[in-house]
Amino acid sequence: MNPVTSIEGHILDIPGADDYRAAVREFMTYLVSERRSSLATVKGYATDLRHFATFIQDHFGEPASLQILREMQPRDFRALLAALHFGRTGTGKGKQLSNASRRRALAAVRSLFRHLAKRELVSNPVAQGMRGPKLPVTIPRALSVGSMMEKIDAISTPAEGRELGWEDYRDTAIIMLLYGAGLRISEAISLNCGDLSRQGVIQVTGKGSKEREVPIIAAVADALKAYLAVRPGIEEYDAPLFLGKKLKRLDGRRVRERIASLRDVKDLTVATPHTLRHSFATHLLNNGVDIRSLQLLLGHEKLKTTQIYTSASTDFIMREYEKAMRR
Repeated sequence: MNPVTSIEGHILDIPGADDYRAAVREFMTYLVSERRSSLATVKGYATDLRHFATFIQDHFGEPASLQILREMQPRDFRALLAALHFGRTGTGKGKQLSNASRRRALAAVRSLFRHLAKRELVSNPVAQGMRGPKLPVTIPRALSVGSMMEKIDAISTPAEGRELGWEDYRDTAIIMLLYGAGLRISEAISLNCGDLSRQGVIQVTGKGSKEREVPIIAAVADALKAYLAVRPGIEEYDAPLFLGKKLKRLDGRRVRERIASLRDVKDLTVATPHTLRHSFATHLLNNGVDIRSLQLLLGHEKLKTTQIYTSASTDFIMREYEKAMRR
């Protein structure tokens, strides 16, 4: 499917004058074709720019247009920051938004202004001066190896009186990829059958459409083999590896729901797809994998992004030590 076509619905419901809507459409095309941004990023930007148009309508009393963008003053941008803070831009329903949500929305608005300036359509240097709230540095949570094994066993063991179906084998294979290979959920569900063509290695397309090869251990390979043995449909090279009920590419929401259902009452950590990726990184560091190798495996563009796991690893070791001392 053409990525631009798949976001048409998100663009068509953006309010505003024709020139604003056309500018947003062209900006979305630029993100996909030149920046090679992920579909999730483009959809998120489209949502944020819809909220921005809603703010302009409420604040100026007229639809968003390029002329308004040119004339916006510092007080108008301060009003935007306040509207985002209190959820008055068509999102949040009046509830205070998180710092992360506000930073993302401001990033979308700044990117649009920067793009329009390059196209010589809008010049407003005040827009680039907007600064969102700082985010605290958070250390990723990791599950213990024992907890991970329990969750994998839970999904791969049928309840009494029933047999495993092909969807169970599929879910097991996905969880093994998230924990055993450190894939993002978007990377796992984007895999095609042809990405498994090389033995012991999978071809992964990560953020920014950047490709990397990820080695897979025997347990992951076995889970994939078991799923492929019962996967419905023909294993064509470009066919989606993981299928949903309608035999179309699996939606990430289904995976999140399945993983959330594996919450262990004794372990208050709610398992999410990213929790499994965090656990993969932490456990590798605990077993002596160097930081640069981990960077390549995770597909991080900057080493700084990977280095946060060194703190997570130390934190994990201390928790396990304290548990052992209490026994």
